[in-house]
Amino acid sequence: LYDPTRLINLDRKTGKIKWEITPGRLFEDFEGGIFTGVPIIKEGKVYIVVRTMAQQLGSDYLVAIDLQDGHIVWQQYLASSAVGRGSYWLPNIQPMWYEGELFVTSPLGCIASLDARSGLVNWLRVMSPEPDSFRFTEPKVWAYNIPLMTSSGLITFTPDQHAIVVLDPFSGKTN
Repeated sequence: LYDPTRLINLDRKTGKIKWEITPGRLFEDFEGGIFTGVPIIKEGKVYIVVRTMAQQLGSDYLVAIDLQDGHIVWQQYLASSAVGRGSYWLPNIQPMWYEGELFVTSPLGCIASLDARSGLVNWLRVMSPEPDSFRFTEPKVWAYNIPLMTSSGLITFTPDQHAIVVLDPFSGKTN
């Protein structure tokens, strides 16, 4: 089993490893996949995006992992797109948690809202991805497209990062 990334939960007091998991050990179809972005920890769960590659097709999934024992609570498919021979140049993804909902923008072609408890999709906007546009730019491992909740609505980049949109957080419609 080859998985290039791993998620580790350390005991806060002792620094010892409580659990360690790779995408492939979470779910067989994630073998060879990567964790992308920074995990969010809320209400006893760890939320993070898993990106997989198969036949030059990249796919993003949002997963919830139990903070205590490291088992997968739920997984939700987000989007897929042709990405050529690798996806290392694609931007990292970090979901945003707000009042029991997770908001995420995938460079593979969607902006979505999910129920943090169940993983069910509240709404999902499919938008044209341009993964090749990222291929010829220097990857910025420190750069994240993190949606932002404001009084005007949910503000985020489009999946291709060519524009900024303001969406109604309840419906996903453009404000």
